[in-house]
Amino acid sequence: MLGLRPVVAVVAAAAVSAVLSACSDAPAAEAPTPAERLAEAKGVLDTSPSVSIELTGEDLPTAGTVLVSGTGVAAHPSSFEGELRIAQSGLAATVPLVSVDGTVWAQLPFTTNYAEVDPSSFGVGDPGRLIDIEAGVSGLLTTDLDPDDLGEVRVGGDVLEEYEAELPGSVVGSLLTIADPAATVTARFALDPGTAELRRAVLTGPFYDGGGEQTYTLLLDDYGIETDIRAPTG
Repeated sequence: MLGLRPVVAVVAAAAVSAVLSACSDAPAAEAPTPAERLAEAKGVLDTSPSVSIELTGEDLPTAGTVLVSGTGVAAHPSSFEGELRIAQSGLAATVPLVSVDGTVWAQLPFTTNYAEVDPSSFGVGDPGRLIDIEAGVSGLLTTDLDPDDLGEVRVGGDVLEEYEAELPGSVVGSLLTIADPAATVTARFALDPGTAELRRAVLTGPFYDGGGEQTYTLLLDDYGIETDIRAPTG
């Protein structure tokens, strides 16, 4: 019996070697395409109950009504609470705003109560639809079927993966008013490589009349943040 041990050891080693060889010959899993990664990010945003949002604009005109910036919390299915910074002919004011189920209220300058408003007068669509599954930010992620992989990008202290897409102005116009809906808007989307959360969207296009392009940067954070958005009582 003792003389059989070396034979058994050799057979076992050969079996292990065969298994390892078979594993090494197996095809490696293909990395997801940019379109697949953006579709994954859409799914993450669509299933998150809420998210905090910060919007800033660059290269904005000094005439007319201009959306300068905004911050707040958006919640599914169609709610938002926060504030927008609006400039009219160079004079800026911060406007608290609430949107619930398609109705938008704002506390206009020099007033103490909320009044029902048309958000397009501020240069935006209904902010309650910011994370709408069809017409919100996530819909932009899958509009271009062949986006480009831009590699890594640093946003704050995080290293994210970034993709570039070309979007019809008419689609972006559901979120931000755009002077030429037939124009193309360039979008850069930055995702968390681990969670596939959309963390930043940079949109560049002709949002206002007068020529030239403007850029809006949207930061998303605090996925699933607790919130209780209700229609204002006064």
